Amino acid sequence: MNSKLDEQNRIAVGLIVPCCGRNLFIPQSALDECEEVFCVECNSPMLFKGSDNAWYIPGKKVDF
Repeated sequence: MNSKLDEQNRIAVGLIVPCCGRNLFIPQSALDECEEVFCVECNSPMLFKGSDNAWYIPGKKVDF
């Protein structure tokens, strides 16, 4: 079976982080471009990139 992947049918990769009673999807492209991620509802910090380039939820390391 041959298939061609493009922007419309590729699988998105990223993280799902809970905040404000919702599960918010953060795509890998945003993680590649940003040093920190904030909630779109309450503007609280959700993720930070550490000096070791690992992502952290305030207080916990995120392994992926």
